[in-house]
Amino acid sequence: MTLPRLSSSHPAAAGQSGKWPVKAIQIGEGNFIRAFVDWMIHRSNAQGLFEGSVLVTQPRPGGARKLEVMKEQDGLFTLVERGISGGETVDRTELISSVSQCVDPYAEWDTFLATAEDPQIEFIFSNTTEAGVVYTEEVYDVSQPILSYPGKLTAWLYRRFQSLGPDSGMVIVPCELLPRPGDALLRVVLQKAQAWQLGAEFERYIQQANRFVNSLVDRIVTGYPPEPEANLLQEQLGYEDRMLVTAEPYYQWVIEGDTELARRLPFAEAGLQVEWVSDLQPYSVRKVRILNGAHTFLVPMAYLLGHDIVRDAIADERIASPLRQFLSETVSAILPFSKDESAAYIQQTLERFSNPFIDHKLLDIALNSIQKFQTRLQPTMREYAAAQGIVPQPMIASLAAFIRFHRCVSDGVHWQGYRIKDGRKEAYELKDNADALAAFAGLWTVYEQTQDITVLVAGVMESEAIWTSPPGLELPAELKDGCYSQLASALSALLSQEEEETQ
Repeated sequence: MTLPRLSSSHPAAAGQSGKWPVKAIQIGEGNFIRAFVDWMIHRSNAQGLFEGSVLVTQPRPGGARKLEVMKEQDGLFTLVERGISGGETVDRTELISSVSQCVDPYAEWDTFLATAEDPQIEFIFSNTTEAGVVYTEEVYDVSQPILSYPGKLTAWLYRRFQSLGPDSGMVIVPCELLPRPGDALLRVVLQKAQAWQLGAEFERYIQQANRFVNSLVDRIVTGYPPEPEANLLQEQLGYEDRMLVTAEPYYQWVIEGDTELARRLPFAEAGLQVEWVSDLQPYSVRKVRILNGAHTFLVPMAYLLGHDIVRDAIADERIASPLRQFLSETVSAILPFSKDESAAYIQQTLERFSNPFIDHKLLDIALNSIQKFQTRLQPTMREYAAAQGIVPQPMIASLAAFIRFHRCVSDGVHWQGYRIKDGRKEAYELKDNADALAAFAGLWTVYEQTQDITVLVAGVMESEAIWTSPPGLELPAELKDGCYSQLASALSALLSQEEEETQ
């Protein structure tokens, strides 16, 4: 690469950095938070709405190298957005300049703690993975770096409380993929304060002066592109950018908060797809039931039909048609949103699945698919059946494929299933709960001995090893016989089709 490195001195960055004081601390240097939070702050600054920059620090020692690269580029990086939006192909780049400082808390611990004394800093954003928001035993010793994110945050807030007083609270917005990430982080920080015996006044400060915000984030960020593509992009841009990040054009941020908080974080005012709500729960359910549920619905069906990535699966009407019916007729009927709102969300979801720039592998989505079925699809199936008195037909097709997908055996270490592709058996690894897979294997062995599909179906549907929370699929008693009969017919059709393909 002979191109000049991206920095504030490059002509492309003229007037792009150094304009705003630090207003936010960001715990996380990863691809997602840069393509989500930093991009939104950049867009808001461009309209003179936020008027602040970001100081980035990494949550783990291993992030030091990436932080060093960010420093070398003066916090600048390029966002590449690629995908489908409103039926049109999107392929655009944008230079992001919201990051003004980078501090390594492991090499610059005192500098990191000292930022707590800056009254201009109002916000803390984080993206440390769900495993980052857990309580761990640590010694309170601020003479050296504290390892965990909640530990760092507690020590930082304590320094702020000591130096700026009880009215110096922060707005803390964790972007981890947890049901209510603000509540989860608050609980752990309080545990830290209590374990470290930092005092009742500080505990009141944590709870009363600070706002731990619950929100729902959504955007697929694929990160640095493959080398041939990255080189071509940088040649077009005219500079080398080692922090280049690629994302889909779709994004959504639903934040639980009031108008005063919306004024302080003016993302919606800047025209961004950010929604301020009084209750996050319906939006979380919608995402799980539609976006995540659609993935779990189509994976077994699509993979058994010979597809390997989501984009190809959604182009196959044998999959797309029952999926659309399931989303528009079944899921929408039990969600607390208008038909138009649900229809728009479903259309966006299907566009995301069709993204020509993302190869989302079906087997990656299939990881822990038994548990995913229970959290993403089982509630929809149960609630719809209770309300409408029938089990939706698309769910029968998906469930039949799900049972067939888990026809498996173990070699003592790995669990393996197989599909018929081009007339031949092709093995694939199943990564899931071992007890559930063993239950599937045992039921399929009985079927192979008896050829009784009704025993197989009833055994799967009522297995407490497979459906662990709650035990069984919990269908109304009056619907079981009809459901089992339809399911047996659908599963028999799948097996017959496989036999024909192997002859």
